[in-house]
Amino acid sequence: YRNTMYCANTFFPNNDATALITHYCKNRWCLTCGAIRTATLINGYFSQLREFKEPQFVTLTAVTVKAEKLPERIKEFGESFRKIVNTRSARTMNLRGLRKAECTIRPNGMYHYHFHVIIDGKENAKYLMKHWLRLNSTSKRKAQDIRSVDDNSMLELFKYTTKLLAKDPTTGKREFMDVVRLDVIFQALRGKRTFQPFGDIKPINEEITEELKPD
Repeated sequence: YRNTMYCANTFFPNNDATALITHYCKNRWCLTCGAIRTATLINGYFSQLREFKEPQFVTLTAVTVKAEKLPERIKEFGESFRKIVNTRSARTMNLRGLRKAECTIRPNGMYHYHFHVIIDGKENAKYLMKHWLRLNSTSKRKAQDIRSVDDNSMLELFKYTTKLLAKDPTTGKREFMDVVRLDVIFQALRGKRTFQPFGDIKPINEEITEELKPD
């Protein structure tokens, strides 16, 4: 967290003075690094997703959990998703798309970890949801969702992994969420991939470069 306070605060030339260099903290909660990473992901994945003939936006959820159960929930969700997309049936159906993890803060100390998925084909979306419900006993059909997407709604996939700022209902100002509760989420997600392509979607390197080349 301390490193984020000094993220990109100094710029200096590289060895041959052809570009500027800065140091990024590369942390998930950093607004600067988050904006760079989001742009990288959109540039890398959006053109691939636009090739889908029938893109569907799928939301996969289960009941909320307390902080101590969140790491276990993250692990269970990852295992369930891999079991679905790595089967012979999935390969035969040519399941392909991009899965994004998101975690939101809920009242009474609860956390809602869930997946948003862009997948090609409505039947494939139904297949994904069917097997998700089969593998996750606490998932209810009414809490899952499938809908068609266009370019604008597809971009929603690339928004925050967890919401850092919220509008105060009394002042109307945007303020940070409860930092103690945010820390629970970041600790649980440490070392975990939030974006995961599947099928024939080419993985995009999310690494942030520290070199800024001049226009």
